[in-house]
Amino acid sequence: MDLAPGELRACAWVLGAHARWMPKQVASLLGCSTTFAREWRIAGETRGHFRDEPRSGRPSEYSDAKRKEVAELAHGKRGASLRQLEAETKIPRSTISKFLHDAGLQPRPQIRRPRLTEEQQQRRLEFAQAYRSHPWRKTWISDEKMFSVQPRLNAKDDVIWGFANEDYYYEEQAHAPQAMAWGAISYHGKTSLVWVEDYQEYGTKGGGYDAEAYIAVLEDVRAELEQRAGRGWWLQQDGATPHTAEITQEYLREEKFLFIPKEDWPPNSPDLSPIEDVWGVMDHRLKIARPKTLGELKEIVTQIWDGIAPAVCQKMIDSIPSRLAEVRRRGGAYTKH
Repeated sequence: MDLAPGELRACAWVLGAHARWMPKQVASLLGCSTTFAREWRIAGETRGHFRDEPRSGRPSEYSDAKRKEVAELAHGKRGASLRQLEAETKIPRSTISKFLHDAGLQPRPQIRRPRLTEEQQQRRLEFAQAYRSHPWRKTWISDEKMFSVQPRLNAKDDVIWGFANEDYYYEEQAHAPQAMAWGAISYHGKTSLVWVEDYQEYGTKGGGYDAEAYIAVLEDVRAELEQRAGRGWWLQQDGATPHTAEITQEYLREEKFLFIPKEDWPPNSPDLSPIEDVWGVMDHRLKIARPKTLGELKEIVTQIWDGIAPAVCQKMIDSIPSRLAEVRRRGGAYTKH
């Protein structure tokens, strides 16, 4: 939300002191820190205004215009670290940090995702319009996920506290063991987790995971899908080659599957598939467990999957209509999921 500092403070006070919003809710709406929201919930009442008060000590050598300029230079820019901003503005980074916090800005992680072309945005918009009334509670959302004994940490978590004159190194294991799993979630729960390597013998390309191996997976889990969801259930799958291969599409038609056609599901759209959020939760827990061998990896991942509560699956499935509504509002652009 693009507000002047005084307006931002006033909004934080009104929402916090009068609407009784929690600081986290205020911060989410205004794009400020929870500390800022908490402080102005009280300060707005005691001060009676939303201007900066005169401070004791030496007056600041930087004008309000300069502070605003620094905030605008940093806001939403990739690579705008304190070090980079210091080099550009010749202002000490400690001062820059204070400017940014006073403006309600805080460091935020960047979410990596593919760039959408205009054609892809249009396809996303058309999908969101066409599937507005789709029976999502009767739909299985399926996907594959590669797990590794050496998962990559989030950049904000990959930190070691130490002294300035010390160097720290992390030794990576070459060709770390990894395994791909297949799973599906629905409003009625989740399937058993399937390890793809158990089906590679069905593949025609040197025992790899291809359309034939994928069809073998569907053959084995079909009874489970029907038992949990009852009659009239649907299958969603993304644009991976084993899913979109003609032999797979033909199998689904011949076996009378109700499924979302490959022509409909938009490419580069992980935000529309709530199972991606489940994979994210599992990745986080896997990093904490730190398996060392392939056997430990598969055992821990299976335990994490089995521990996903039915209520989580229901919440994920019921989020799809709101995701599609957001796509329609944003003209096909990415959602916040």
